[in-house]
Amino acid sequence: MKQAYRSIEKLKDLDFTVMLSGHGGPLRSNASAKVTEFINQIKNSEATR
Repeated sequence: MKQAYRSIEKLKDLDFTVMLSGHGGPLRSNASAKVTEFINQIKNSEATR
């Protein structure tokens, strides 16, 4: 899981609209903002453990 998180963290500095990943459906608008939201959710869930 840590490796997956590190990979996602690399995306937070990029500005992109669409994201196609190997899992789940495509993000077709505001993809970089959605990735940042996801990273923040992970951080918040880890903080409450």
